[in-house]
Amino acid sequence: MDNQRTIKGKVSFEGIGLHTGANTRMDILPASANTGIIFIRKDIPDAPAIKADFYSVLDPEKFPRRTSIGTSVIQIHTVEHFMAALHLLHIDNVQINLWGEEIPGLDGSAKVFVEKIQTTGIEEQPVARQYLRIKEPILIEEGDSSIAVFPYPKLRISYALKYNNPLIGSGFIDLVIDGETIPDDHPYAARTFCLEQEVGPLLDTGLGKGANYENTLVVSKDGALLKNKLRFADEFVKHKVLDLIGDLYTAGPFKGYVIAIRSGHSLNVKLLQKLRRHKERMTVSGVASTTSFIPQSGAER
Repeated sequence: MDNQRTIKGKVSFEGIGLHTGANTRMDILPASANTGIIFIRKDIPDAPAIKADFYSVLDPEKFPRRTSIGTSVIQIHTVEHFMAALHLLHIDNVQINLWGEEIPGLDGSAKVFVEKIQTTGIEEQPVARQYLRIKEPILIEEGDSSIAVFPYPKLRISYALKYNNPLIGSGFIDLVIDGETIPDDHPYAARTFCLEQEVGPLLDTGLGKGANYENTLVVSKDGALLKNKLRFADEFVKHKVLDLIGDLYTAGPFKGYVIAIRSGHSLNVKLLQKLRRHKERMTVSGVASTTSFIPQSGAER
């Protein structure tokens, strides 16, 4: 799959944001080749646009428990599940008109995004796809979590999860993102989760206001799943992989072998920040100009 892709027609989503608890609406529109993924905040005067790329991903310390893009003034929160859907479907160019500061949470996974976009249809464009390729290994560690990236001809992800909880426990996923097939047991349908003891502190910090037992798997200390059933026995590790797939796509189409151990949004974004600082470890194929992909000297912010 070497050419860029967009969608064939408008796709709309509406729902509650997982963290803000506010109702938001988004219309996804086709866009011409080399446009990229552009969000437009229609609820704000002058409708500012934010492009999902290296530069727009925000500090995970300031915006924890999700991935946010934007500026110090205007943000779009919890983009990871939607970005994962675009990544899995190999969609390069869309305009997203958004009414609200957060992406609709829907069922807490990428399932609704993937299936509705597939129903609308995907259109190949007569322009080569731009791939960010890893030339040299890169490693980032934080406590007992780590991500290493190595050169590889496709995007391959190996993820190891370990929780001190009898239900979540340990898990391992190894998969290649090829954009051709998405099987029913793929991570795209795995829902977000949290521990029961995290609920109160999350709400106290103003997060999780839109979470409920249907869009979030809540697990007790003794390993009971509260008011829900698992879609897969390994749904927890699959959701971590889904988040990583979405976070990586803020950098664009990506080729490399990613080995992650217990990583979450914070470490995923820090990996992107490190890649941005070390552009000599990356190359871009399929495009004459690399300015939109690889930061230029002095461009980091």
